[in-house]
Amino acid sequence: MAEADVVAVSEIRVTGWKTAYAGIVPQSCLDAMTVEADARQRRRHFTRPKQDGTDLVAVDAHGRVVGWACLGPFRGTGTPAAAGELYALYVRPALIGSGIGRRLLEAAHIHALARGFGLMLLWVLKDNAAARAFYERAGYADDGAIRAEEYDGMPVSEVRYRRTLQARHPAPPWWTVPGAAVGQTAVRRSMTVRNLPLAAARSKPSRPTASTRRSSRCSSMTAARSSA
Repeated sequence: MAEADVVAVSEIRVTGWKTAYAGIVPQSCLDAMTVEADARQRRRHFTRPKQDGTDLVAVDAHGRVVGWACLGPFRGTGTPAAAGELYALYVRPALIGSGIGRRLLEAAHIHALARGFGLMLLWVLKDNAAARAFYERAGYADDGAIRAEEYDGMPVSEVRYRRTLQARHPAPPWWTVPGAAVGQTAVRRSMTVRNLPLAAARSKPSRPTASTRRSSRCSSMTAARSSA
């Protein structure tokens, strides 16, 4: 992800929240979110020292950003040292179901393995049935951990999912379902070029977008929850 991608990523994240979390997160929280505020905060990490997170953006055949994911070391306790975490995965709402989320997740797994993570974990809103089904199809399973975060004073439960990663592990059959949106989407990071099995990738480490925990998650604009 490059600084030029910031506004597009903020648009994807804000519209993703408003689409996926309506009826789950308080509407006051969703109404308070703006692309401008999210982009201002996102730009700040480009001026900060190197951090542990990695941002990925999916781009279509015209170079437009259509999805975003962020991963890095697991931020909890009680797991192996070689555990990674998917901090966020979002796709433009109009393109959900086109395969972009699957390609982003596969790219995240590739980069996680390259960083030595043999286990990936993520948190997803308990009532976000679509996201939970997406990760279950990708081989993730609910590991029984649960927590509650406050959004404008309302506790919202999250459950934790995990999946073991193996080098050269074959992707599920649905991963390669043909389709224009899948075939025309590349996944990139900024700065350096890598050759990945699914697409070209350019890389730049970045700050985990959900590293700050506050009593009111809406006001922080840093929370990242998966929705693909």
